[in-house]
Amino acid sequence: MVPRCFPWLDGEAGTCRVRRTSFTGVQVGDLVTLTHTAAGIDGLKVRIAELTLDKPDSPEVAIRWKEDRGWLNAIPTVVAPDDVAAEGEYTAQPLLAAAVVELPYGYLRDSRPALIFLPVRGDPLTNGFHAYWERTADSFVQVASGSSFAMKGPLNAVLAAGTLADATLDITFTGDDWTLEETTLEEATTTQPLQVFLGGEILSGYDATLTGPKRYTLKVLREWFGTRAETHATGATAYVLQLGLEPAVTWAADLPEGAAVFKEQPRLLAQELDLATCPEIAVTIQKRAQRSAAPTNLRVFEDGAHPTYTSGQNIPVNWTQTSELRFGFNVTQNLDCRADGLVLQVLTTAGVLKGELAFAGNAGPVTITNAQLVSLLGSETDFKLRAFYSLAGLRSLNYDEITVRRT
Repeated sequence: MVPRCFPWLDGEAGTCRVRRTSFTGVQVGDLVTLTHTAAGIDGLKVRIAELTLDKPDSPEVAIRWKEDRGWLNAIPTVVAPDDVAAEGEYTAQPLLAAAVVELPYGYLRDSRPALIFLPVRGDPLTNGFHAYWERTADSFVQVASGSSFAMKGPLNAVLAAGTLADATLDITFTGDDWTLEETTLEEATTTQPLQVFLGGEILSGYDATLTGPKRYTLKVLREWFGTRAETHATGATAYVLQLGLEPAVTWAADLPEGAAVFKEQPRLLAQELDLATCPEIAVTIQKRAQRSAAPTNLRVFEDGAHPTYTSGQNIPVNWTQTSELRFGFNVTQNLDCRADGLVLQVLTTAGVLKGELAFAGNAGPVTITNAQLVSLLGSETDFKLRAFYSLAGLRSLNYDEITVRRT
C-alpha cells in the first residue's frame, strides 16, 4: 500500500505499529488516541500523518503520527499562579527631617515674605517633594514643588559669632545624603552652590574635606544675604543645601506677620506619601524680606572699639551702610541698603533701655546732643548704644551695639 501523508502537519511526531483490527476505518488526518501501558502513554491525542501496510494481509499497520497542538491548546485548563514573591515594591518614605526658613531680602530680592523649603530625605530613592501651606485650619494648599533636598547634621565644634575670617564648620551628616561635591572659593562668592542654614544665619561653603564617616570640615563665608553672624554651639543643627541643575525650592507671598504652618510631602515618581502623615512645620513670619539688614561697624567719635566722651560733649555716631547681599564692610558684591531711617537706642551698661532716637536716611554721621543723652540717662554716665535700620516703619531684626565710657 502506498502511504499517504500530510507534510503541513506540525508538532511532535512519532511512529509505531498497531493491530490492524484496532485501526479499521482510520484514515490519514484522523484524530486518534494512543495508549501504551509499557511506555506510560495513556490517552495521547494525535493526528495520523501516514499509514503503511507491509502487505495486503498484514495483521499490523505502521503509522506515523503528530501531536495535535490545536486540540491540546483548546482544552480549558485552570493554571494555578506561581507562588513567587514580588521582587520589591517601592513607595515614597517619610522624611528624615523637614525645615522651612524665612528668607532675607538678599536671597530672592523680593520684598514679600519668602520661604525656602529644606526637606531631608529618609531614603535614597525619594526623588521629589511638594510643599504645602495651611491656608485655613486643617486645609492645606500646594505652594511649591521640586527635588532639591537638603542634608542635615550637628556641629562637632562651636562656631563663635566673632569668627569671621577663615571660619570653618565641623559637621557630621545623618541620613543617606551626606556627600559634598567640590566647591571653590570663587563659586562660593559668585553663585553660592553650597549653602548652610544655621540658626538665623546663612553661610556660603567651599573646600569641603572628608575627615571621617559622613564627617566634613567645611570652610564658610559668613553673614551672607544680609544675615548676621551668630554663635552656634556644639550640637547645633545645620541644614546644608547643595545646588546643581535644580534650583532651591522657594515661595514668596503676601503672608501676614505671625504664625504659619507648612508641610513637606515626599514623593517617588508619581507616588506620594499620605499628606496627613507628614508632620506640620510651624514658622513665625517676621516679614524678614521687608526689613533692611542692620547697620554695621558702629562708631562713636570714629572709634569702633572703646569710645569715650567727656562732660558736656555731644556724641557723634557713625556706621557703615550694609549690603543686603553680603554683610560686613569689605563687600566685593554689593546690594545697596534699602533702609530709609536709623533708630538709636540708649541703654544702661546693664542693658536696660532708657529711650531711643530716630533719624531719617541710612547714611551717617548723626549726633546725639549732650542734652538728649542726659535726658535719657538722667546723668552723664557710661552707656550702651544700639543701632537699628528701619524701612517703612519695620526695623531690622538685628542690630549693632557699642559701649561708650565717660571719662
